[in-house]
Parts: sequence; structure tokens; C-alpha cells
Amino acid sequence: MTARNYRWWAEISLLENCWKIVLRREATKRTKALYKAKGYPDSWIEKRMRGIAIREELTDEWHKRGMKLQREYAILSSKPFGTRS
Repeated sequence: MTARNYRWWAEISLLENCWKIVLRREATKRTKALYKAKGYPDSWIEKRMRGIAIREELTDEWHKRGMKLQREYAILSSKPFGTRS
């Protein structure tokens, strides 16, 4: 890979990651606004958003460690979050 190609690839990767961050923030804002419009209290909304963020971090870590099957995610995520499988 030449230096020019590497630089181009690095710039594209950086832009893609920036867009992911922006889109995630916008999605979070929309979700909060939706819950607020439905009449949920602010304390509940914050707790819900923290729970969503924690679950995303946990499933991202599982994915990094090689988990591939959707069924595995369902089984593991039902235990710590108190849902039934």
C-alpha cells in the first residue's frame, strides 16, 4: 500500500467513525425526546438510557471476543438484565 493510498484510507476511516458518533448522538437525542413526549419522568429516561448504553457496551465486548450467534446474545443478555428467554 502506498503512502497516498494509506492516507486516503485513513481519512475515509476517520470520517466514517465521526459519522457513527454523530448518528449515535442524534439517535440518543431523538429517543430521549420520544420518551419525554410520552410523559416519562426524567429520572426514568436517564435510567433507561444508561441501561441501553450498558447493554450496547456489553454486547460489543461479547462480539469482540468472538460471539457470533444471535441466540447466544439472547441467552446471555436475558440473565443480567432480568428478562426471560
